[in-house]
Amino acid sequence: MPKTRILGRLFSNMGYKFAALGLATLVWYIVQGEEILEVNAKIDVKVEVAFGYAVRDMNIVSRDVTLRGPRALVGTMQGKPILAIIRVPPDKTGNLRYRLDKEFIPRWDNRIKITIHDPYINIVVEEKMTKRLPVRPMLLGEVDPLLMVEESKATPDEIEVSGAKSDIQKLTEIGTEPIDISGLKETKSFASSIARANLPDINFGVKDISVMVQLGPKKLSKDFQVVPIEIINSDKVSSAKPASVAITVSAPQDQFEKVSAKVLRAFVDVAGKGPGRYEAPVTATAPDGVTIQLITPKVVTVEIYNQRKLK
Repeated sequence: MPKTRILGRLFSNMGYKFAALGLATLVWYIVQGEEILEVNAKIDVKVEVAFGYAVRDMNIVSRDVTLRGPRALVGTMQGKPILAIIRVPPDKTGNLRYRLDKEFIPRWDNRIKITIHDPYINIVVEEKMTKRLPVRPMLLGEVDPLLMVEESKATPDEIEVSGAKSDIQKLTEIGTEPIDISGLKETKSFASSIARANLPDINFGVKDISVMVQLGPKKLSKDFQVVPIEIINSDKVSSAKPASVAITVSAPQDQFEKVSAKVLRAFVDVAGKGPGRYEAPVTATAPDGVTIQLITPKVVTVEIYNQRKLK
């Protein structure tokens, strides 16, 4: 009988008991919603520009922020990224300065107060430029002592890059990630990629690069620091800047002493180009048996003037 009375009391007035539980839950939710919470977070800044423009030297920009508001709102934001988007109008270029605020954060809840530490962002907007650049394999280490690298060739050997005009203009070539050839005994192909460590924020048409390292019997190497550049296939007066290149060659020992700057030829082919300024690759030739290992720089600036050469 006592057990029956206990069960009866437990299950009696269930409607009131459920109502009390619901009321307690509602009060808890209200208390949680009204409790103020303050947390530290980070905000990432993304800059969007009009078509045909780019931002110079714009890596990811982050700022420390403090969020303050109802626990129910702020608590869900802990550990989640906050993104601010700065949209630059097409009529604004050059050095620009923006003060970050909640207006740059999409769908921001105004019940949350945000304090951005160091809120000012400086950006430089320029015209976007695209050009093709040669790819230079970067090799580390020494191959087998009886052998030497006759040629290292990247595929593709040129890639298209785009970005802020001043960033692109100062680039003359693109290097691969370092490739370790220590102790290599035979010709081999390596999978590599573009080395981005010292590059500005630019876009690449290709990311993956294949590098063929071709080995042959060891030869002696020699550097020629000043080999004049010829400009061919133009009847106009023209000039190259720089006017000469440095060339590294290798040759068998019996031929090595005969190699001089006079037997080397460096030239730029401007066939079909009219007056103007161009970026053009340098080609070099050498006698049979002599291997050209390196041309520096590989690309020069050529200016063709609106004046015919004197015959």
